[in-house]
Amino acid sequence: MLPSPPPHQLLRDNADPPGAPPFLEVRRETFRLRYAGSAAPSEPFVYDTVTRSRLDAVIVAAHFRDERGRVHVYLRSAVRPPVAMRDVQTSPMPERDDLGALWELPAGLVEEDERSTEGVRECAARELQEELGFKVNPNDLKPLGPATFPAPGMVAERQFFPRSRRSRLAKCTQRRRLSVGTICRSCSRSA
Repeated sequence: MLPSPPPHQLLRDNADPPGAPPFLEVRRETFRLRYAGSAAPSEPFVYDTVTRSRLDAVIVAAHFRDERGRVHVYLRSAVRPPVAMRDVQTSPMPERDDLGALWELPAGLVEEDERSTEGVRECAARELQEELGFKVNPNDLKPLGPATFPAPGMVAERQFFPRSRRSRLAKCTQRRRLSVGTICRSCSRSA
């Protein structure tokens, strides 16, 4: 079980940032669907989607294996306002008091000039440096598995999962804090 993330208080400031365009755009479009072998398309249906200029993301599984063969995974804490501001009255179960405070793998958006296989690795290396303080050669990052679309009913964000299994990553003992909001977590089984 993970420790609680660092305590926080999320304060809402209702002032719009001057001149800043919205980060997300909601599009409402009308579609019809034609199945293979069908001459007629479906009735029209309306669909809302969310988009942004930097659509795809990397989520990096930074880990190492200790001398006993146990895998240690690095996590960082984050406060996510959409989760923190969730209407707890709509939840099917009681919510934690620190709703919105999460432990996450280091992650970030793929910049427009990183839209290539090499660019995804460069993005992952940058995020490891920014979020955990690890310098990793982008060529040492390997895919953990295929990219996924985590919320395809709403947004076309594709998430890439590079991994960094390096003995040179800052090894630590289980749960030792590397900095405020960063921990190394051991997996419960040897991998």
